[in-house]
Amino acid sequence: MSSFDHDTLTEYLLGLTSPQLTRDIESALKRQDASLLGALAQAEAMLADVWLAECEPVQPSNAMRERLFASLEPEAGFMGFAHMISELVEEPLESARAYLESLLDPEAWFPGLTPTSWIVHVEGGINRKKAVVGFIKVDPGGEFPHHKHAGEELMFILQGVILDGEKRYERGQLIVQAPDTEHDLRVAEDGEPAIFLTVADRGIYFGEIFFGPDAPEL
Repeated sequence: MSSFDHDTLTEYLLGLTSPQLTRDIESALKRQDASLLGALAQAEAMLADVWLAECEPVQPSNAMRERLFASLEPEAGFMGFAHMISELVEEPLESARAYLESLLDPEAWFPGLTPTSWIVHVEGGINRKKAVVGFIKVDPGGEFPHHKHAGEELMFILQGVILDGEKRYERGQLIVQAPDTEHDLRVAEDGEPAIFLTVADRGIYFGEIFFGPDAPEL
């Protein structure tokens, strides 16, 4: 479990933590602590939503609210998740921001595995060379077909509502799937297209077809 509370992680995202505390948090992030990554995602979601809501009331402490409004940059849309994307793909923050900006360009998206899905491939850092890394977009009511994970998958929701059986995933959530997990995903029909990052270690099986990091489609 992460030992860093919500306010501390928000301060980290705003660059307000001490050098030692910053090093402690980044060391934990390098260990891919799932609990910490999830808590960081929630903090990033709050920062993004505060800006998008034009500073509507939220729930941080009074002291945190003052520091937040004093330091928050005018980042909207996906950009509030740049730190999280940087950690997940293990690339510099500047690269993560460039990836997120590219998602706004229709020409950046290539056809996916179904008529209602598209993909933007990402190389990822040195520790992601054995993973399939990319952003996936699925239309409302569309599906991402049944598949099995060869290794652990990290999935971070940037937009939309994704249904996995009885489970419901929304913007700002990080989902960790264990190796050999099998499922299919649907996007809510009455919402916007779903966009999510997937980091699938060692690749994905679609029936007898294996889609790995060396697939020619990438």
